[in-house]
Amino acid sequence: MVSKKSGRGRHTSAKNAARALAAEAGISYTEALRRVSVTGEVRQPRHRWILTDDVRAWFAGQGWRGVRYPDLFAWLDNDVSTAYDCDWCGESGDARTGDSSISLVIAAYDPDLSPVTAHLATYKYHAACKPSSVAWAHQVDIPAGPQRVALPASAAPEMVSTIELDGRPLVYADDEEQVAVLLLTAAVVDDLRQGAAPWLTELRMFLRQHGFGRPGDLTGTTGRNPVSRSAPSPAR
Repeated sequence: MVSKKSGRGRHTSAKNAARALAAEAGISYTEALRRVSVTGEVRQPRHRWILTDDVRAWFAGQGWRGVRYPDLFAWLDNDVSTAYDCDWCGESGDARTGDSSISLVIAAYDPDLSPVTAHLATYKYHAACKPSSVAWAHQVDIPAGPQRVALPASAAPEMVSTIELDGRPLVYADDEEQVAVLLLTAAVVDDLRQGAAPWLTELRMFLRQHGFGRPGDLTGTTGRNPVSRSAPSPAR
């Protein structure tokens, strides 16, 4: 039998957990309270995905930074294909008929290099091969200080200029979201008597071809993380 005092404590604990989740995940208190189980019931996937505690914690919003996802159980039930080739043994599997695992690769939070805990990839396994997990991907460090690179001319590849680049990770913020950007400062060290302007134009074209763009032109930038604020990355 549960006393009134213990009942109040249980609900107070749920409210405190909801407030903490709302602050950490950047979601409303109402949404956070919905995600926190007051009854103690453990939600189960529709299919035979065997979820571990760390996956359930991620589904509940723990560890989210700078991103909001919808109901991830609904995502797993409706958007993730149950049929797969096991990413461990290579044999086929199906979560509708056999116990299966799911591994979520998440960009680890870093205030400079990765300010958003983005969902990067999804892997699937037979439950007998590997358990479900959340794998944190740490970004590669950006070299400190100026770096010199050789830049060939697009029209005359035999002409190679020397460019000095200095990269600085920043966070670009607008009214809707925060996006990690890389600020590049370029200096032409050897212009081959052509002047700096044409080489800076060559550098701009080279960077655009390889996924770099202006903060105001993120939709045309292949280097931007493909994860939106409202949904996980495309399920495999």
